[in-house]
Amino acid sequence: MNSPLNPHLVKKQKLTQKAVDGLTKLHGLRLELFQEFNNVKDMDKQEIQELVLELEDLEFNMQWVWKFKEDKTFHTWWHEVPNCSCESYLNLFGRPRVIDRKCIIHGED
Repeated sequence: MNSPLNPHLVKKQKLTQKAVDGLTKLHGLRLELFQEFNNVKDMDKQEIQELVLELEDLEFNMQWVWKFKEDKTFHTWWHEVPNCSCESYLNLFGRPRVIDRKCIIHGED
């Protein structure tokens, strides 16, 4: 598997090979979760919420391994999941989330 990691950031953060390997595995898990998000139309809201929480935990783990402050507003994958209708361009890095109320994944409707 090619590493999805930014090599300049790896160097800047002084990550060990063990950390790089761990992040690569976490990205693999993320891709598996994204596959599950492809099937949300066949799931109930509780099952979808469990996937959302699993992805959120994964993003917190990624932040920890990267040696970043663990902060939900800096998560980047939550609105990139398949079937999410929350607009990426509205969700700025480090800002509160903008949720589409009709989003099958994050919305209330």
